[in-house]
Amino acid sequence: MPHESTQLPATRIWANQKQNRELTRLRDWLLPLLMNGQVRVA
Repeated sequence: MPHESTQLPATRIWANQKQNRELTRLRDWLLPLLMNGQVRVA
């Protein structure tokens, strides 16, 4: 079992990787809409 001091950084790394995947997915979905004018930023 990992030592408690190594669990927090590992948990943060996992959470950051998950957030990066979600943000990448959103970017890949939204960018084409922005580029062809289907979505406007106000």
